[in-house]
Amino acid sequence: MFKIDANYTDYRDDTNPSMPGGAAVPASTPQSFDGTPWRYLFFNQLIGFFQAIWIKAFGSLEGISGRPDDAFESDGLKAIERIIEKKQEDQFLVKEISGIKTTIPLSEIPAFANYAIFDPNKKFAIFVSPHGDYPEFLNIGASLDADGLHIFPRRFVDGRIVPGTRVRTWGEKATWGDWLWGDYGSMLVNIIIKETP
Repeated sequence: MFKIDANYTDYRDDTNPSMPGGAAVPASTPQSFDGTPWRYLFFNQLIGFFQAIWIKAFGSLEGISGRPDDAFESDGLKAIERIIEKKQEDQFLVKEISGIKTTIPLSEIPAFANYAIFDPNKKFAIFVSPHGDYPEFLNIGASLDADGLHIFPRRFVDGRIVPGTRVRTWGEKATWGDWLWGDYGSMLVNIIIKETP
């Protein structure tokens, strides 16, 4: 992407707040060459779109190449890919849980960074799955409340459904007296949260 600046043309508008990367201006008459004819609107439509996606992706026009996009080097494509990545980052995270229930505060969940107050009327799809080799774990239950995301792991052990994470083993870091019946280890889980209509 390139800016409409002195390297491109003398006939431009550097002061348009809607086009911080420069804007085309119309010619003063149909016969003059001090601007762009009516097509300047279409030109601004194109360059405005590229400026908008770059700013949405990276926060400013810093870092653009200054060259027109081609099939192999495209600022527009980089911006679109970054926007998609940011959306995925907002929806996906890996967290450590333990015991029968783990509560993760909303402040630790990127999807809620823009929420000033939790709205119980909004609906969310929540997916929680083991992050690693935990073949005995069933679908992990989860609920969302004002105090955070509640996660309820369950395992299928010896034909029984057992709530909670794996019981700690002697191989884990511990000191004598740490191991009591009912103790639980910790595990990583993948979490995806997406607002639904």
